[in-house]
Amino acid sequence: MASAHNYHRACVAALALCWQAPTKKRKGAKVLRPSITYSACDYSPLRLGGEFGDALEAAGVPYEDYMAAGFRAFLLVADQIPDDGDEARAEGN
Repeated sequence: MASAHNYHRACVAALALCWQAPTKKRKGAKVLRPSITYSACDYSPLRLGGEFGDALEAAGVPYEDYMAAGFRAFLLVADQIPDDGDEARAEGN
């Protein structure tokens, strides 16, 4: 639903939810995951996307790079949302 209001922030929020890299520096890491959390953003996906995107830009990550990754993450997250057919099958109909 957040993507209807601000698609770019929704994509970055999905990236924040999917990013598995540690927040501490380790060998070979190019960009650390910003420590912005969903709970710290009051579970607002648009706020999470905005703050996470701001943190990536502050770290020097180009907008095009994190948006490309965010779009892929958005597709992964959206694919997990059940549709009507999934619900009917789960109910045994």
